[in-house]
Amino acid sequence: MISSSPTTTRAETLHPARPAPAPGDRFAGYRTITSLRHYLLVSSSEPHVEHYERAAEGAWTLREFRAGDTLRLASPTLDLPNDELYDRAFETAG
Repeated sequence: MISSSPTTTRAETLHPARPAPAPGDRFAGYRTITSLRHYLLVSSSEPHVEHYERAAEGAWTLREFRAGDTLRLASPTLDLPNDELYDRAFETAG
């Protein structure tokens, strides 16, 4: 399905074993998307999320979320406890 609505949120999972361009390099490109309001970097090795949010005047701010924190976005509306995001993420089989 193709959507014509503007992108307001972009989330990426960081994987330490997979070589990729530095997240800052991608973020520089994403900042040119005028509709983008939220950029999330989600760690795959620990319960840690970096949330970059664009203010009305265009400046970006960083907030970090760790175990016990709740990520809250105003638009789109989202309340996501970090513990739920990472529920069973680091369990080992067996």
